[in-house]
Amino acid sequence: MPEKLFNKLAQLDCVEAIALGGSRAGDVFDEKSDYDVYVYVA
Repeated sequence: MPEKLFNKLAQLDCVEAIALGGSRAGDVFDEKSDYDVYVYVA
């Protein structure tokens, strides 16, 4: 799921960086774990 979002955001000229964090970013997660998406814009 985050790949589609990242690809769309990466097409925007104002986006400088995109980072994935949260419990889904690690190796141990379950079905209730979430994504934290950070978008840095200029």
